[in-house]
Amino acid sequence: MRRSAAVATLWAAVAYAATALLWAQPALADEIGPLTGPVWTMWGHSLTALVIIGLCLLVAGIYLRGYVLRRRRGEGVSLWRAASYMSGVLFTYIVILSPVEALSDHIFWVHRVQHVALHHWIPMLLALAAPIPELVRGLPRWARVYGLRPILRSGGVRRTWRFIQHPVVAPILFVGLIYFWLTPPIFEYATVNETVHDIMHFSMLLEGIPFWWLMLDPKPGRIPYGRRLIILWAIMPPQIMVGAYITFTSRVLYPLYAILDKGWVPSYLLDQHLGGMVVWIPTSMMSAVSALIVLHFWSRHERQGTEAASGVRPTGNRLPGEVAIADVPS
Repeated sequence: MRRSAAVATLWAAVAYAATALLWAQPALADEIGPLTGPVWTMWGHSLTALVIIGLCLLVAGIYLRGYVLRRRRGEGVSLWRAASYMSGVLFTYIVILSPVEALSDHIFWVHRVQHVALHHWIPMLLALAAPIPELVRGLPRWARVYGLRPILRSGGVRRTWRFIQHPVVAPILFVGLIYFWLTPPIFEYATVNETVHDIMHFSMLLEGIPFWWLMLDPKPGRIPYGRRLIILWAIMPPQIMVGAYITFTSRVLYPLYAILDKGWVPSYLLDQHLGGMVVWIPTSMMSAVSALIVLHFWSRHERQGTEAASGVRPTGNRLPGEVAIADVPS
């Protein structure tokens, strides 16, 4: 099963990359406007920006409603988990709509910081929040009955979720997406094409969430703690390799950035090398920090098992892979 899933994932990735390469066109610098005016005024105001603002407000409002309702019922709600969730939503808004977005079109290392935030930092904050109980409780009754329940009953949704959280598929998808969007013709085309640019950002976020949700599940869940530590170690070398290559190469990998206004860096190669360091160092540090968190969960789980054997009922948080139809209040 694992071998067939891995082979299917690899073939899908090859087909996807080949198709995107055929679509990719030479990037033109004149398709990106120059940086004008103070940096702090460069906030997004397009239709996409309005959609993102609406989504951020929606998911924040649903969570806060569920948080308040659970507290009124006397259910245990962790304040730091709520802060983690709201921070993830806030940083999503900042990373995509703040001046970071405008600068990322001209400065390569800022673009890499943006992607590390979308693919690593923000999904980790959302995963650590374990927000499913609050989100489910915060939905209106009609949304739970006619929306959430049918989704949870869907065999296709369950199979898709199990597939992307497979212990072989999950790390391949996670690292493969980084390599895919760093392919020079694809990356440059995504920089100048607004639609592909939005797809790039949303794919980084939407793929990062299930991966870190799987890694940072407080319970053993689908993958035992020890296997998670192996996966967190396995994703480090590929990211270090591509980051080190971008850092130390003297080749111009992304010519588009070489002819755009640099703004904060004196030369293109320095900009490229700084971007490589962002791919290399912060991502490895996040894997190491996540491994420490998994070790903490593992130790706590064993301690709770000892308490359960002594008659003390252990507690834990539910994450998407564990949500069942019976968990959805009517």
